[in-house]
Amino acid sequence: MSAGELIPRRGLETATRSMAGFRAVVLQGARQVGKSTLATIVARDLHAQSVSLDREEDLSGARDDPVLFLQSLGAPAVIDEVQRGGD
Repeated sequence: MSAGELIPRRGLETATRSMAGFRAVVLQGARQVGKSTLATIVARDLHAQSVSLDREEDLSGARDDPVLFLQSLGAPAVIDEVQRGGD
């Protein structure tokens, strides 16, 4: 496997299919196993807006006005590091 190649993920098809059938899909797993990479690929394949709450601008928007933040993303959307948003 060369640099830049991804290990095939069994979860890709499941995640993509789930995004089409459910209002919310959670990718859960241990640290450093590729959740963010998988989320990025799913977003790309579905032409979905993708944001990460690791970015202060996105985190502030999500905390300040969650409804407006979600409306601005449209659907489908991928929100990485959503646990940072708080309650």
